Amino acid sequence: MRTRRLITSTLLLSTAFTLGACSMKAQAYLTVAPEDIAQTASNLLMQEYNIGLEPLLDCGEERVKLVNDEQVDCVITFAEDPTVLDSVVTISEVDGRNYNLHIKVADEPRATE
Repeated sequence: MRTRRLITSTLLLSTAFTLGACSMKAQAYLTVAPEDIAQTASNLLMQEYNIGLEPLLDCGEERVKLVNDEQVDCVITFAEDPTVLDSVVTISEVDGRNYNLHIKVADEPRATE
C-alpha cells in the first residue's frame, strides 16, 4: 500500500513539473487581421508619398501577431495602374493594441510577363 502511494505521488509530482514546464513556454500575444495592417500601411504610404493613387495592399489571410519585429509580406497594387510592388511591413513599439508600422517597399516593381 505504501509503495502504491509513493508511486502515485511521484507520478503526480512528475506530471505537475511537466505541465509547469509546458505552460512556462507558452506566450500570449494579441493578433490583428491582415486587412487592418493593410489599411494602416496604405494610409501611411499615402501620407508619406502623396502620389495621388491609393495603394491597395494585400497582406495575406493569416492573422498577424502583435509583437515587436513581426514582419508581414504584402503586395502593393493600384486601382488605375498595373504596377505591382512587393513590400515588408514590420510591427514595432507594441503596447497592447497600439503599434507602429515600418514599410519597406521594393526598389523595383515586379516584372510583367
